[in-house]
Parts: sequence; C-alpha cells; structure tokens
Amino acid sequence: MPTYQRDTTYENSGDVLRGSAALSVSPYQAVPSWSAIGGQIGLELTRDLQTTEEEVDDAQGTLTIYKDEWDISFNRVEVLTKAVSEIVYGFDTFTDVAGTPVAGATQDITSGNWAYNKFILIENQNGDGSVITVNSVTGSVDSTLTVDVDYYVGQNDAGEYGVFIIDSVNVTTLVQDIEIDYDYTPDAYYTQTNNTSTVEMPNLMFRAQMKNDDGKQMELIFYKCQLSEAGALSLQSDNVEERRLQEPLTFRAKADGTYN
Repeated sequence: MPTYQRDTTYENSGDVLRGSAALSVSPYQAVPSWSAIGGQIGLELTRDLQTTEEEVDDAQGTLTIYKDEWDISFNRVEVLTKAVSEIVYGFDTFTDVAGTPVAGATQDITSGNWAYNKFILIENQNGDGSVITVNSVTGSVDSTLTVDVDYYVGQNDAGEYGVFIIDSVNVTTLVQDIEIDYDYTPDAYYTQTNNTSTVEMPNLMFRAQMKNDDGKQMELIFYKCQLSEAGALSLQSDNVEERRLQEPLTFRAKADGTYN
C-alpha cells in the first residue's frame, strides 16, 4: 500500500518559528523610534476576526469581514524602564528630577571592539535624554581625534547617544584602543503622575522580532495600537520561588489605512 509521507520533516524549515520574541514599542509616528520592552513573559498575539453573513432567498449566503483586529498581551517584568513607561503610559505626566552632573567621565573601548562608522554607545546617558557632551575622543595610536573630521556624536535607533569613528586620514588603524571623555547628568529620580480620565488614549506601534529555522529575522509590526487593559501589580511573598513583580498589559491593534 502506498504511503504519502514526506522524506523530510518540513517542506521548508525556513517557515518554522521557535521560541520567544523580542518586543519593542514606539510612539505612533511616520518613522518609528523603537524602545525595547525588555524582559516580558507570556507574549500572545490573538487575532479577532469577525464576520457577518449576508443572505438572500435565492442564492448562497456570503461571509463578509467587518472587523479584523489583534490583541497583544504580555506580562512586563522590567517595570521600571522609564523610556517604555513614557510611551505605554503617554497619558500620564513624567517629570525628571536631575541628579548631580558628572564631568570628565571616561569610557575605554579596546581594540577589536570598534569599527569605522559603527555606533559606540556611551555608557551613561543624560537623564532627560538630551545630547551628551563629548569632551574628547583619543586613540592609543593616533592620539586626540577631531570632532566632525575623525568622529561625530550621533544616536542609535533607540535614541541613545554615542560616537561614530570616521575612516579619515587621521585615524590610521583599527588596531588601537579608544577613550571617550564626556559629561553627563543622570536623573536622581522621576515621578509619574496619573492624569484625569478625560485624557485621550495615545496610539502606539509594536514590533515583535524572532528568527526562523534558517536564522533569518522575521518581524511582525502592529501599527496602530491602544492600551486596552492594565492588570494588577501583584507583589509576591518573599517565601515563594517566583518573586518578580509582573505588570500584565493588553493592547488592541486596529487596522491603519496609512500602512495598508
């Protein structure tokens, strides 16, 4: 008797996804500015597809889609990530309270850990998100580099500041250590104030990133989302194994004509 089993487990292993996904959020805007949600548990993407059947007496009925939306649910673990809170709770008011300015902080990047035109994140950012003051960038071989000739200060996709070293005539080799001298002002703390119920709920954008069995990255982007449910913050007993505070969140993603 013939069998119809495949010779391989999958027709195309690249169509298989495994494991978790990295989740990011951005304000709703033409060019997203993604902030990583960080640690989260139980990410679920649930499609809410609703149809209606149109019938007449002398023909077969027809199903028509009248709503196609998604629910994005997860438990946020890194609940104190301010950049994420400011986006998720855009209807609240956040106030930075500046700490003590730090002058002349230094950061060393060893040879082999930097490359031309590759972003070097400055370890300490200003608490208010403003541009970092870079006093100097020095190579162990080429000595003091010149701003906007040998290096420039820029940002990554998350809006963090750092340095890009240019392949200029003055930067003669990659085989050297780099020292960045800079000033910054951290936050001492910040306050989050709940506003009244009349504040309009902001639209957000979500991105889930994962890899297929071929190692290629896949992205799911939900362009127009609103917070629909914020669950209880349940503090745990010190005598249980899982003591992390988890923040349950659910967002409703709706169709967006801008990106259809």
